[in-house]
Amino acid sequence: MADLQLFKQVIEKVDWTEPWLLALMGFHTAVFVLIILSRRHQFVQATLLALLGILCVAGESVNQWAAINYRKFAAHQYFDAGGFFISLVYSAPMIFNCLAIVVSWLYVTWQLLADLARAKAKQRYKEYRSLTDNKKQK
Repeated sequence: MADLQLFKQVIEKVDWTEPWLLALMGFHTAVFVLIILSRRHQFVQATLLALLGILCVAGESVNQWAAINYRKFAAHQYFDAGGFFISLVYSAPMIFNCLAIVVSWLYVTWQLLADLARAKAKQRYKEYRSLTDNKKQK
């Protein structure tokens, strides 16, 4: 419950019109659109997944740098030692995008398995038809 209140307080106190936050939200949105557009290109998605993973791991370093240099790009000091804010606006959307890639891969895998099952059923039907046709001819 306390975490939800902290989350609500952070959301209310942030100036969401700051240019760097708008740019960050634009980046996350652009990555999500790229994921959707590249859903049939697994190499592109694998590359995105790797890059997003690297950027997520770098979140702590980004938070430390931002805490020191926030005056250069932000009107307020949002970057705490625990990294709650950076996790909220930086890492969480990247993890969501990674999840979108994994869901896309699961969907493609499901489609491939369904195609394989249909092809096997079709092959079995052809074999059955050829056997029954051969029996009728004899």
